[in-house]
Amino acid sequence: GGYAPFLGRVSGGIIPATGVTVTPETLELEVGQSQKLTVVVEPSNSTDAPTFESTNPQYVSVTSDGVVKGEAEGSANVVVKAGERSASCAVTIKVAPPVEKVTITINPTPSDATVKLNGVEQSSIEVDKGTEVSYEVSKEGYTAKSATVTAETTQTIEVVLDAVSE
Repeated sequence: GGYAPFLGRVSGGIIPATGVTVTPETLELEVGQSQKLTVVVEPSNSTDAPTFESTNPQYVSVTSDGVVKGEAEGSANVVVKAGERSASCAVTIKVAPPVEKVTITINPTPSDATVKLNGVEQSSIEVDKGTEVSYEVSKEGYTAKSATVTAETTQTIEVVLDAVSE
């Protein structure tokens, strides 16, 4: 996108910034996350465009339009300057906690029944803890069974199919 023309700008005239504010003033992100800063330059018709700089680019990067990104665990200030005025945002970057993995295994009876987990033919699946897993067990001549479980712990689910009565 292009830049909107400054309103009330006098041809060739320079309107210096009298103040600059940045929102938020403190920011916590996880590594890999990003967030755009909101910057207000006073007066609104100032010819001073804001610039962004990180005091520690190895931890916190910032684009020319104010998108802050967590690069590594640590902290930095993002300094926003407009003319002679500046403001800063204190950014802390944390490492996301590792997600625990759990395994859901379906043990069907009869043992040669077809087992699908999340729509894929397999008898066990490893997922992030707390994820919903749907299973379907079927065999010709038996009534199919399906259900959805929340994977809180590694577990084996016994699924017994009933033969279809003739």
